Amino acid sequence: MGVQKPGNDFLRNIGTLVLGSGFAQLLAILALPILSRLYEPEDFGLLGVYLAFIGILGTLSLLRYDLAIPLPGKDEEAIQVLGLCLLVLILYTGVVGTVFWFFGETLSALVKNAALLSIVGLIPLGVLGWGGFQLLAAWASRCGHFRELSRCLGGQGFVQAGTQTTLGLGSVTSLGLPLGNFIGQLVALTGMTWITLRKGRSLLSKLRLSRIYSAATRYWRFPVISLWSGVAVVLNQYLPILLLISLFGKTFAGLYLIGHRIFQLPLGLIVRAVGMVFLPEYSRKRSDRERTEVVSGLFGLLALHGLPVVLLFGLTAPITLPMVLGNTWSKAGWIAAWLCPWMSLALVYSPLSAIPLVQEKQGRELSSQCLLLVARVCPFATVLVGWDSSMVVKAFGISTFLSGLAYMVWLIRLGGVSSRSIIRVLMSAGRRSLLLLALPLGTMIFQKNEWMVCGAIALSFLGWLHFSGRVLTEALANKGGPDG
Repeated sequence: MGVQKPGNDFLRNIGTLVLGSGFAQLLAILALPILSRLYEPEDFGLLGVYLAFIGILGTLSLLRYDLAIPLPGKDEEAIQVLGLCLLVLILYTGVVGTVFWFFGETLSALVKNAALLSIVGLIPLGVLGWGGFQLLAAWASRCGHFRELSRCLGGQGFVQAGTQTTLGLGSVTSLGLPLGNFIGQLVALTGMTWITLRKGRSLLSKLRLSRIYSAATRYWRFPVISLWSGVAVVLNQYLPILLLISLFGKTFAGLYLIGHRIFQLPLGLIVRAVGMVFLPEYSRKRSDRERTEVVSGLFGLLALHGLPVVLLFGLTAPITLPMVLGNTWSKAGWIAAWLCPWMSLALVYSPLSAIPLVQEKQGRELSSQCLLLVARVCPFATVLVGWDSSMVVKAFGISTFLSGLAYMVWLIRLGGVSSRSIIRVLMSAGRRSLLLLALPLGTMIFQKNEWMVCGAIALSFLGWLHFSGRVLTEALANKGGPDG
């Protein structure tokens, strides 16, 4: 089946989440040049450890039951899943808090970072905030409260950047980054709690323990199978930072985190927004044809309009990043360039990763995530033959790109899109990427002037915004979508 056009409401809901919180996320990106001068690479290494623990433990905190919230046909059934998630989260956070209270020193020695002891008390709270926001965001997506969700996401980014900057100016550099992250998370959770109570009070009164138990048994595949694929997902994301700290120290891990974070801030916003709209939209479709149309439309949208931009900023990062963040972070720009081919694919496949869950093919998703994990861990084994940090990053970039490409194709084929259509879209995305990169890369090769390179990047990006904006505006006006 060919690539279809995403519907009007689907695009508008994505636009609401992206544009509504885009300003605050822009402030978070603009804060990076300030944060890079207030904090040392070692401080960002500590932030990486904190985010790794929050990400890994947070995924376990709901036993993946939050992914079942969009699935029931009636809200009276879905609210029982919400209650189940809340109950699991409270019990789980208590266990995590107890473990960190008694075994904090052991965990600190495990990651070879004594500073971890200073944030041991913050990690259980971070897990609670992470899990709470995930379940309430899933409920808001089901109910169509995208405008309110957008505001909470925006508030999180704004408060996080402001708090981290303020603490850095106050010389609280050892705790400033993780503490600012937690406070931003707390603001978002508070906002989502208020929205849920205000708009769902009547449904919350229908919570019953017997029905919560029925929901737990109805969706047993999520904790039994999907949970482990979720663990594999976060290990894919956060295990590299832990391995880098263990093998090469906090400084290099901090450089890696910045190189990765340059993509994660804007892409995380887009991926989270698209994913929150895609999951309930895909779940509501009952026929295979309707679901394939949603998948093919979203694939075309992200590959044709998003992937080239990631490559534009990633491949030019060795020039632009030191100019923006300072010469201390020049290595981070080089790392970003090696990561960008993988991250460009992640922009496309991450929102589509819910397809196996909705189709109840959690076993196949678990297998694929384990294969991805192996592909990302294997490059670190090269230290056994004497490879240094630079060679490991190169091997990691190549391995993650190839494995990510295979995973993306598998997901889209599972969604019903033909191989011919996938190849056609990827070839079109490749041509657009070459066109977008021609001026900046040509300037880098022949002029080698940093400011001229930045000017070339700006011209290419503005031209791309004009082109993509026109296509998306026509799509919204015609109740269609971009077909390239």
